[in-house]
Amino acid sequence: MGFCQLDDAAHIFERLQDGVTTRTVDARINLGNFNCTRGRWLEAATEYTASTNSTPTTQDSTQNSRADLQYLLSRAYFGVNDVKASRWTLTAAVHLNPNSLSFRRHCH
Repeated sequence: MGFCQLDDAAHIFERLQDGVTTRTVDARINLGNFNCTRGRWLEAATEYTASTNSTPTTQDSTQNSRADLQYLLSRAYFGVNDVKASRWTLTAAVHLNPNSLSFRRHCH
């Protein structure tokens, strides 16, 4: 997928952000992931924060998925060199899912 196509995909994700529904939360996470791959860490952190704040409280929204969001947010904060926020959100992810080895390997 070329850069123009990736930009088009980002534009589509941005257009999906109008309402706060489960699909919009997924779109925000996807847009955050896209921004991470492009090195747009601050934009990714914004999308992950919005996803964390608007994650519906249904059975689909488990504690593990909230932990995954905190982990993604931690990576984005690390990308913008906000080490304090990165540590705090990684700690939150580990607290939400203490058995996750993928979270713990970053806690050195």
